[in-house]
Amino acid sequence: MRAKSFAVAPLADRICCGQWYIAAFLLATLGAVVSVALAYAVESTVFDESNPDSGWRMMVGASVEAAFVSIFCSSLAPSGADAVVLVVYQACVLVASMNAYLKLQVDVIASDAQVDPLFIILAGAIIIIVFRVVTSKVVMQSLLLVLCDVLGLVCIVSPLIAFADLIDQTMNQSFRNQLALFVLVVLSADVGDRLAKELQLHWPQVFKWCRHPLLKSEATTKDLEALAISLACGAIMIIAVRLGSGGSDFNAVEVIVLFCAIALGQWCRLWMAHVRQMAKVSTSAFYFPEGSRTCGILDRMSVFLVAIIVYYPYIKQKYFS
Repeated sequence: MRAKSFAVAPLADRICCGQWYIAAFLLATLGAVVSVALAYAVESTVFDESNPDSGWRMMVGASVEAAFVSIFCSSLAPSGADAVVLVVYQACVLVASMNAYLKLQVDVIASDAQVDPLFIILAGAIIIIVFRVVTSKVVMQSLLLVLCDVLGLVCIVSPLIAFADLIDQTMNQSFRNQLALFVLVVLSADVGDRLAKELQLHWPQVFKWCRHPLLKSEATTKDLEALAISLACGAIMIIAVRLGSGGSDFNAVEVIVLFCAIALGQWCRLWMAHVRQMAKVSTSAFYFPEGSRTCGILDRMSVFLVAIIVYYPYIKQKYFS
């Protein structure tokens, strides 16, 4: 991007003689100062004075750093609406990570002062939707921007929310064993998708058996190939785990849930591909090089989010009830 297209460019031309980095630094510094002022304004109401000051200072420092970095980076966004979305993202990540910190550092502040995890996503989504609707002149463009922004917010914040809720419970051997299923979902989906791409590129004859005439779309065929390889990878991993542990770790229901989660994760990849086609973009991570093997951030996070949705309530209900 050129400096003239930055969100801070009008302000830089007005007060900083076009020096965008000076304008961005001034805005970020102002945001950091406001963050410090707000932190000490609410200190008396939320800080537990019976605890050491180090925990509170750590929270204030994290808030100031997040305010400075988010405002500086958002100043380089292509538009004011994108800048607001970036600030909302950083604020939600900060609050979610602070919740995790407060769970680890017991009684740093009063328990009723912690922000409800669902409120974090709800408040962030509402702010994003309002700004996108107000600033976008095209209805379809507004809908696609809201869809991608909210999906990205959920993908980024949900792991922190799940982590903060789980670490408050007693860790034990059963928890670690079942959490391995969560890892297997992500690992098998990524390995399967990568192997499918490599086989389609170097040995396309391997998949001649699934070239059915009813499958008129080449993309649909490739998606089925990736799904088949992902399920095969999941099966191999489950067999290896059961053989290595004597078959006592996972039962049949958990294996079925694992395969369903892998299939759902691949479906989410396909859904993200259709969203990109609607938005006429080639990748969901525009800052990666064209044709990058890492794909897009949302493409990879979709499987991660599926694993959280499937296994987070299961683990919490079965092992922490």
